[in-house]
Amino acid sequence: MPTHPKKHHPQPEHKKDDSAALKARIKELEDGWRRTQADFENFRRHVESERAETARFGVGQMMLKLVPILDNFRRSAAHIPPDQQNSEWIKGVQLIEKQLETTLKEEGLEEIVGEGEFNPHLHEAISHEPHDSVPAHHVIAVVESGWRVGEKILRPAKVRVSSGHEKQFDSQKSVA
Repeated sequence: MPTHPKKHHPQPEHKKDDSAALKARIKELEDGWRRTQADFENFRRHVESERAETARFGVGQMMLKLVPILDNFRRSAAHIPPDQQNSEWIKGVQLIEKQLETTLKEEGLEEIVGEGEFNPHLHEAISHEPHDSVPAHHVIAVVESGWRVGEKILRPAKVRVSSGHEKQFDSQKSVA
């Protein structure tokens, strides 16, 4: 059977219009699909961010409740009678304190350093007093530890702050 070359019949004009309209509609639907996909990704990230923030807030609130317990362990350790320092019972209580501190630190709790220059974002000054060996606006001593989780300050460190040398302090008083 002889093969005849197929004759190319020109398409009617309305089929060309339909084809262009279909291509335009496909492009429109693909663009809409991509926007919906991007919107969903943004929504998913937003929900994940809110969930993480809620978890951090919950951890922070729990830490805020546990930190005073750790402080009380430390205060009690400072008042152990000398004859009881090596008691097995005291050592057991100190191990519990260490376990609590380790667990809290593993969850992100950090003690705020109370040394060096006074920082109002990290420290709460409970007194200003002259001091011969500590420069003005520097921490003399930490009265109560400060704590934070990440960048969130749970409680600033309560500190005594130097106002400088006593002689310098007296001369400032007489000028005022």
